Amino acid sequence: MDEKSREIFHSFLTVNGWVVTLDGKQMSHHKTQAESEAAAIVAAYGAYERGGLGKAVLHESDGWIREERSYGKGSKGKSG
Repeated sequence: MDEKSREIFHSFLTVNGWVVTLDGKQMSHHKTQAESEAAAIVAAYGAYERGGLGKAVLHESDGWIREERSYGKGSKGKSG
């Protein structure tokens, strides 16, 4: 599998609050950054547990990437 086949979940702030997306589609909505990040991490790890590849991309409130966590073959775990 390559990076394109990895399920990449983004946690970021919108005008309506914190969301988690996959392929540009909103997967969940959260009141806090911590809740949103936890949901993205659980979703990414879930992709790995199902035999695939997962990544959680955690954004700051200004949109910048603060941290990335990869799960699955060739992953190095937490980085950022």
